[in-house]
Amino acid sequence: MVRLGAIDSPPKTPCILGLECAGEVEAVGEGVENFKVGDRVVALPEFKAWAELVTVPAKYVYHIPDEMSFADAAAIAINYIVAYIILFDLASIKPGKSVLLHSAGGGVGQAIVQLARTVPNVQVFGVCSKNKHEALKAGGLIDHLLERGSDYTNEVRNLMGDTLSTCHHERATLKKLLVSPGGKIKPTIDSTWALEDVAEAMQKMHDRKNIGKLILDPAMEPKPKPATPAKGKAKAKKEASEEKNGEKEKK
Repeated sequence: MVRLGAIDSPPKTPCILGLECAGEVEAVGEGVENFKVGDRVVALPEFKAWAELVTVPAKYVYHIPDEMSFADAAAIAINYIVAYIILFDLASIKPGKSVLLHSAGGGVGQAIVQLARTVPNVQVFGVCSKNKHEALKAGGLIDHLLERGSDYTNEVRNLMGDTLSTCHHERATLKKLLVSPGGKIKPTIDSTWALEDVAEAMQKMHDRKNIGKLILDPAMEPKPKPATPAKGKAKAKKEASEEKNGEKEKK
């Protein structure tokens, strides 16, 4: 959305994008008491996350458990916060209810599916591109998959059947769902990319080909680029001469 300019007050270009990152603390600013060099953290900078080194105010930095990987931490940060707000604060999801979820194969979509499964007897209808159905069926977390762009309204009505009864459900905190024994949620990671390959990664997401989160890893080697065939000297000289003559004719 930032890349397309579809948000309010986008950053001025040129800029470094990225709103979430995870790694080890390399330096601590004056007056910071809760963190030390070497701490494993996840952070929410205001952009600039797609880099090897990021400076973030301490209030937007959070410790992560030793057993949690940096990839999982980065995949959890914004996706699961957004999903949690949508499900529990805005939709007030309760046992026995149904969820109609658009973009079910995306990072936030997969987070919503997993969080919805922590509430008893919730039925999930997922809308996504047809090419994602097979992979999402294998995951077994979505009850009914509907094709993106289809008339899914009537299909949902036909599938609804009887309404399930509701019962009391104690809302768990997001932290408990993520890190408590037996209650840990595993984020869905589609693929991991080198920083230099970010354009290809973004294109995959733009084309709706990902299932879950795409991760950038600064330590990862970029994909080898196809070699450009070298032109012969005579051919290069001829092309240069033709280009020069063409410019003269324009003048």
